[in-house]
Amino acid sequence: SEGGLFYFNPADSSYLKMTKSEGLSSQFLTAVGIDNRGRIWMGSLEGIIDVYNPADNSIKTLLDIFNSNKNRKQINDIETRNDTVFVSTDFGLSLINSNTDSFVETIVKFGNFPTESRVFNTTLSNRILVSVEAGLAVQKEGIQNLSAPESWQTYDAPGDIPVNRIYNAGYFLNNIVVATDDGIFAYDGNSWSTFLYSDYDIKDIYISRDTLFSIINNSIHKFVNNNDEILFNLSGNSLTKLVSEKNQIYIASNGGVINYFNQLHYFIFPNGPFKNQFLNIDVDNSGNLWVGSGKDISGTGVYMFDQLEWKNYNISNTPQFKTNSFHNVYAAPDNSVYLANWGRGFTRYKNGSFLTFDATNTPLGTLNSSNIFIAISDLHADSKNNIWMLDFQTYTRKPVNVLTADSTWYTYSFDSPLVSHDVTVEHLTVDQYDTKWFAVTAVGEQGLYFFNENGTLNDLTDDTWGILKKEDGLNSNDITALIVDKRGELWIGNGIGINIIINPVQYSTPSLFTITNVIPMRQQSINCLAVDPINRKWVGTDNGVFVLSPDGSDLLLTYDKSNSPIPDNTINSIAINDKTGTVYIATNFGVASLTTVAIEPEESFGEIFVYPNPFELSEGSSFLLNIDGLVEDSEIKILSIDGRLIYEFPAPGGRIAQWNGINSDGKFVPSGIYIIVAYDQRGNDVATSKVAIIRK
Repeated sequence: SEGGLFYFNPADSSYLKMTKSEGLSSQFLTAVGIDNRGRIWMGSLEGIIDVYNPADNSIKTLLDIFNSNKNRKQINDIETRNDTVFVSTDFGLSLINSNTDSFVETIVKFGNFPTESRVFNTTLSNRILVSVEAGLAVQKEGIQNLSAPESWQTYDAPGDIPVNRIYNAGYFLNNIVVATDDGIFAYDGNSWSTFLYSDYDIKDIYISRDTLFSIINNSIHKFVNNNDEILFNLSGNSLTKLVSEKNQIYIASNGGVINYFNQLHYFIFPNGPFKNQFLNIDVDNSGNLWVGSGKDISGTGVYMFDQLEWKNYNISNTPQFKTNSFHNVYAAPDNSVYLANWGRGFTRYKNGSFLTFDATNTPLGTLNSSNIFIAISDLHADSKNNIWMLDFQTYTRKPVNVLTADSTWYTYSFDSPLVSHDVTVEHLTVDQYDTKWFAVTAVGEQGLYFFNENGTLNDLTDDTWGILKKEDGLNSNDITALIVDKRGELWIGNGIGINIIINPVQYSTPSLFTITNVIPMRQQSINCLAVDPINRKWVGTDNGVFVLSPDGSDLLLTYDKSNSPIPDNTINSIAINDKTGTVYIATNFGVASLTTVAIEPEESFGEIFVYPNPFELSEGSSFLLNIDGLVEDSEIKILSIDGRLIYEFPAPGGRIAQWNGINSDGKFVPSGIYIIVAYDQRGNDVATSKVAIIRK
């Protein structure tokens, strides 16, 4: 699939899912096959081959094609005959010995076809049939030296076969037949002619003795004894490949694997989101991950992951949805979830129910005079649980709107600087003073805007607003992300790095703001920002994820698709579950989750849990002792059993602190029993625990 591989066991309806998290080298799988030893071969877009052995749950990676100097490396098909695996690639046909996993030979020239022609697939019949970009290559009878160009009889397309594309080939009733973009053609030994389904795009064929199965558009045809029968039609699904076994047909589709048997069909696919497209994500107070899938026709609704399984909401199963174009999600502090739609306002999920707000029940301005299209670009709650929202290019020139906790609406316009109807407003956040910060990203006066209604929603005379730009100290007027951290500092992502406003004080004028630059992120284009419970910053870019220290001075960690299971280096959104320390990283090719020790602190001390216990230490060891159950800004003391101070340090701020087993002199402590003492900054709240340390 687009995200990896799955194996389905019909006996118990169980699934085995394999992705980069389980050790695959790529999630862009383009071919799969099984060798004579029962191992699963997976080919990828990049030319990587992973070989999974179910016997010992191991994965072996073959990088010969990936490391080659070929310009095109995609693997398109994998077939096996005895101990030889035939791998069709974008530059030829490679033969690999499945006993040694070594390359036997690579055929790059078929007859008079151009060298390194793209090979779509290979059919292993009495003679080998190879469907290539230029036509069809057929192994000459009795010839074994496949590397020699003269060993192949070639048929040009659109010369010998009057089509543009050959998808597949096989032997049917002793004749070679090919599935093409203009029907099925047959070769009678002298010439090619239309055999079936002229003018139709035949994506695939499968031959079982005297029966020919074909994919035509969204239907499966069965041809036997000169009789053509439509087995079933499935509108709305893209069908790409089929096989038949024991009177059952299996079809690859964009909705999963379809199993057809005895005039019935059902879909086979593991639980998951509808699509690998994750445009925006957030985590609610219950730990559920919410996903906005896309704008306009790219959107497929909203996905929700409850830490056990995925639920998909769209217009087919959620009547309150007007379209599937949900591009932004926001989990409010009161556990409501707001789902921004590109064109039909927004939908609120609260207490298990959906309610949509659009042109029929709100004063929100529309994109034009049609009074229908409302695009909400972002939403955020203030300290009073009022929901503020940005109305994208509003026709009424009121880009900032609020729905109060008691369901009253207020809308706001701006005159100086002017925010007109065609201005693009995005990226909303609210600071500790209830100042709304947002960006104008296109048309008009671009930059960072701030607005505060001074606690009086209906009194416009005391409102304060303004704009910050490059001349005020920002790196750029191109604002791409905004977030307020645990200290109340405003972090501003832009096209060339990050700025911090360390004193976003209510009612300040632009000249009074202190704006600093985050040095480790210079020249990085920022896509998104997130703050974890110990105030570290998680930064999404086009080059992966960067983790910064709380003040932004140090780069702590980096994650990309080369050193982690992240599906793609272009990061769309990052969301953090503060209660579990789970960081979700969203891309257009899926979402990855990372478990960290940055967990929301306890309100008061209870039992301190230390692990592993016993804690084993040895020279060169990098293991850490976890001290779990801390309150905010805890201090830690390590004492010997007789009460001597061994080491002390401040906890990072969350529920968990870690100790590497060293003393104040920087040396590993000897074996023994040690007392862990944790206390708050005032020393009023104290908790203790013990750990056994074993030196090796």
